[in-house]
Amino acid sequence: MEAWLFSMTQFAKSTGPRHISVMSKYSLTVCRYRILLESTSIRKPVAKFFVHDIGEPTVFDDLALSLGDAIHNLNCALDYIWLQTIEVLAPSLVDDRAKMPVRKYAKEVEGWLTSAGIDSSSNFFKFVVNTIKPYSGGNNAIWAIHNFDIRDKHRLLIPILSQGWITGIVVVDQRGERWPGTGTTSEFQRPPYVIPFEPGLHVKEQGELAVDIVVTDDKSGCEMSVPEELVNYTGMVSRTLVLFQQFLKVETGG
Repeated sequence: MEAWLFSMTQFAKSTGPRHISVMSKYSLTVCRYRILLESTSIRKPVAKFFVHDIGEPTVFDDLALSLGDAIHNLNCALDYIWLQTIEVLAPSLVDDRAKMPVRKYAKEVEGWLTSAGIDSSSNFFKFVVNTIKPYSGGNNAIWAIHNFDIRDKHRLLIPILSQGWITGIVVVDQRGERWPGTGTTSEFQRPPYVIPFEPGLHVKEQGELAVDIVVTDDKSGCEMSVPEELVNYTGMVSRTLVLFQQFLKVETGG
């Protein structure tokens, strides 16, 4: 049992970063923006502009697949540790559908445990409700991963661009004077991003675009930035597995 728990803890520590590494690669691809167009209107030369756009149109589909795999693996780690725990402490709960009892409210978790025959004064009951907290407002990682995993079973977790910042733009006027600048996109504005500038100015530095990438689940209200919050959730799941391991050692005298 201890060896299995250790392997599951190592699994959670490794599977998240592995997929996050893949997602970081795609994130960098998304952020590799460049000037695609710099021109002056032939009929009415009143402005120039340049455009930052995505070079790989399939990047969001690829990112969604990696994200779905990461979420599913983390959710499986939680379900497996729950199964192994109840096999020892509450074997009457073991069946083909046994999984972590994630609910929206703490009272719902308490009600489920009570209806399953777990005494509210028992250490196991208190551990689940007060330490693991598999509900909204309790353990944010468990709640979010549970809901994103459900959504991923029905449709891909397509990431969206929340907002972008184009920094490091430098234009040079006809006198050779440099003018640095920054561009900020509107929230949830989709690329391409077009920045106009007056005739007579030349783009010296194209600048770089940094973007916030998020996934959302309207039904649960969960929102997750990628990869930042996923990194945090991976760490929280790993700590949850350790808590189960420590609790089982105490309860079994191991």
